[in-house]
Amino acid sequence: MAYIVTSEVEKVRKIIVEDLGKTGNYYQAEALYSKSRRDVVTTVLRNREIFLLKELITEVDKEAFVVVSDVHEVLGRGYTFDIDSTLKNRKEK
Repeated sequence: MAYIVTSEVEKVRKIIVEDLGKTGNYYQAEALYSKSRRDVVTTVLRNREIFLLKELITEVDKEAFVVVSDVHEVLGRGYTFDIDSTLKNRKEK
């Protein structure tokens, strides 16, 4: 999972949605020390996509703060294991 603090939200959105074909979330956070508002984008990607994401973000926002974290499980639309179709395929064999 990548957490991206950026002043270039629209450019980062374009990278994630159009270049990588993925989705994510955008929200605003408040910096603890300065109390300034920050734009944060989060997305879940495969390892090889993370490398490309970091490269592309550096091109559009050299000041972006990017945190990459390991994810052990993702559930939800577009990520959930489809157990119904798996069980159906097993019964057909």
